[in-house]
Amino acid sequence: MNICEKHLGKNLEAFCTSHDSLCCSSCVFEQHKACEKVLALDEASVGIKSSAVVHDVQRSILVVIDAYDKILQNQKKNKETLAEKETSVKMAIANLKSKVNKHLDSLANSVSIIRDESLLKIEKNCQTILEKRDNLMTHKKNFDFLREHGSESKLFLLTETLKKELTVNDGSIQELLSNIKTQSITFSSLQSDLSAVASVCLEEEPLNIKHEIGILNRAQMVKSTTSLKKDAFIDLGFDEPTPLTGIEVTEDNRILLCYWLNQSVLILDKNGKFILKEDVDGDPYGISLIPHKFQAVISMPEAKKVYILNSSNLKYIRHFKTLNECYGIVVLDNNIYAGSSGVISVIKINGQYLRSISLLPNCSSIRYIYPMEDGNLFCTSLHNIFITSVDGAILSTNGYCDEPRGIAIDKNGHVYVADKTSHKVYRFNADGTKIDNVLHRTGQFESPQSLRFNRDHTKLYVGFVKSNLLGVFSCS
Repeated sequence: MNICEKHLGKNLEAFCTSHDSLCCSSCVFEQHKACEKVLALDEASVGIKSSAVVHDVQRSILVVIDAYDKILQNQKKNKETLAEKETSVKMAIANLKSKVNKHLDSLANSVSIIRDESLLKIEKNCQTILEKRDNLMTHKKNFDFLREHGSESKLFLLTETLKKELTVNDGSIQELLSNIKTQSITFSSLQSDLSAVASVCLEEEPLNIKHEIGILNRAQMVKSTTSLKKDAFIDLGFDEPTPLTGIEVTEDNRILLCYWLNQSVLILDKNGKFILKEDVDGDPYGISLIPHKFQAVISMPEAKKVYILNSSNLKYIRHFKTLNECYGIVVLDNNIYAGSSGVISVIKINGQYLRSISLLPNCSSIRYIYPMEDGNLFCTSLHNIFITSVDGAILSTNGYCDEPRGIAIDKNGHVYVADKTSHKVYRFNADGTKIDNVLHRTGQFESPQSLRFNRDHTKLYVGFVKSNLLGVFSCS
């Protein structure tokens, strides 16, 4: 309990009030030399029993236990509802199966009826044709006889009669060719995609449980901060500098990259090694994974559409049009939030428009959107940073950055924003207040555009506007 986690064997003997952090002597030397107040434990603990921190910790324990109890209760109830749903779904399937079988039986019976009706029609056609043919054969016999043995006057009269008769028969044949069709019985089904008839899927929705967080934060407890160290700059090999506007990381830590103005999406493995490049029908800007599916949504502002592809092989799945040019995009609670000028559109995964979230007056286009732990949205526009609820309430605004762009959140809940004009990456608290500048212009680091941490927050990826590089920074 009193041993330092970072320096095993070292006892915790001090407390940094700036970072709200227990320290051993090595911690103080390595990380807290510049801090204003680093107190000995005896000094820091004076009056602790009557302090607001102890009161809030005690309250937080009860709140967290209550939240666990509610979640457990929800899961136990969910077991019961799953069994009920299983029964009702099976009954629905059986009902549909019965209807389908009845329909198929009806189709089987209709085959004989269609056949009989068609045979009757064919018989009538044959009877009509035979009558006309037999009549013409009789004329042919008379014509052949008169041509060999009859007088010229009788042959002349028959020839004139046959000329008229043949004209009539030509018309009859044209009518028959027009009206008679070769008939066949066919059967069409959805056997190539039976899921179009019916399907079973697992639907998920957020728990309707409210949990009060931030009690300890209100007691002036400060989160630790992440340190960044340059790991590598990966050259992605384009002929000309191409803006890397979107970065997403899959559950297995593969890296998806959107190259705006190049109409292409790339996959790299977790070590930055190239796997696949796929050209897309438009200029991809932002990208977000659809939870629990191997799919990703991509915004294509100039084409006014959202593009959905397979996140494993980048193959096209479908797309749908948007009302406006959408840049920032994120999937939250199985809905797509797409940012445009002063508005965030909420759209179902299937493309159905739900509603719009109106933002600040005269707000420029929303370049990036990132969901926060409390359910709110951290957003950047052309020249502003702001936090909004999903109902459109503006909770915080910040004009600190010149041209804020990509957003990422580390394991401590701190928000990172790329500022492409100042060539910096800033770090903010979850409420939008600025903490510090974590990366700045140096060497190959210039005009940062997009940001994303890997799944375990051990690496930060940075995309740039004016280079073909992907920056990789180790986190500690």
